[in-house]
Amino acid sequence: MCKALLATLLLIVPAFADSELFQHLRTRRTVELVLPGGECRAKVVNRTPDRLTLRLSRKSGACGPPGSLVTVSEADVRRVVDNRPRRPSRSRDPELPPAAFCAIGAMSLVGAPSAFAIGEGLNNDPLALAVFAGTGIAGALICHDWNPRYTIFVERITPVSP
Repeated sequence: MCKALLATLLLIVPAFADSELFQHLRTRRTVELVLPGGECRAKVVNRTPDRLTLRLSRKSGACGPPGSLVTVSEADVRRVVDNRPRRPSRSRDPELPPAAFCAIGAMSLVGAPSAFAIGEGLNNDPLALAVFAGTGIAGALICHDWNPRYTIFVERITPVSP
């Protein structure tokens, strides 16, 4: 069973992999690193065209202590996988994140009636605008995907010397 699952994963992962995605990794982006010895989570702190500097965010025997800096060279990257869920083609804008739909829903269902009640009842337009905007922000935060968007399969990482 375990071997069948591993074989399936090895067949599926390359189908979603794109070597060009390495160029899309930007600073402040959280990524998941997968090494031959394990995996860890990190944040991109610096970028050059062929190298990433990452700050490890969780303790892992495969990567090192949290807070330490490591570099990943593009030559050591086997593949980069985009973890975004695939949306049906009938979606109006497939690039629009789900958090945007939640923000729009919160603003229309909660924000607009609340802002109208505050604006008319208390005659306080700045507060009504703040409530309207706040419901959109709250809706986006509730539905925001906090998992790393990219998974990087690498052969090795290099610790940065202080």
